[in-house]
Amino acid sequence: MKLFKHSQGFIIAFGFDMKNRVEHPRMISWSDPTTNEWETKPTNMAGSVMMSFTVNPEFVREYKGDVIAYQPGKCIEMTFVGGPYVWRVTTLQSDMALSEVA
Repeated sequence: MKLFKHSQGFIIAFGFDMKNRVEHPRMISWSDPTTNEWETKPTNMAGSVMMSFTVNPEFVREYKGDVIAYQPGKCIEMTFVGGPYVWRVTTLQSDMALSEVA
């Protein structure tokens, strides 16, 4: 698991289900930036997303408001979009990685 704090106050957990406090290798969770709650509610911006692969970034950085999480073969880009989805998550990987999977 890796934790990252965004400049807007979100805490982002990679590879962990923070609501249930258990390791979950394919999950990215984030807290509400105002209350620091992890449970998703209509009144906050906490949430999570399930990825199709194991999330295990070597490093996480913020660049122009986006969160960039790099792990070998993949780069996860998170862009703040506001409610109801809060974050748009895009996975970038090389064409070489795609051909190795096929």
